[in-house]
Amino acid sequence: MADQSSPAAIDPYKFLNIVQNPDGSLTRLN
Repeated sequence: MADQSSPAAIDPYKFLNIVQNPDGSLTRLN
């Protein structure tokens, strides 16, 4: 996973508008 401690790193979840579900799957937000 990306280094969340780096201010220059882009959060892929926010960038792609996706969320991780409790079951481990990913859902892309529209």
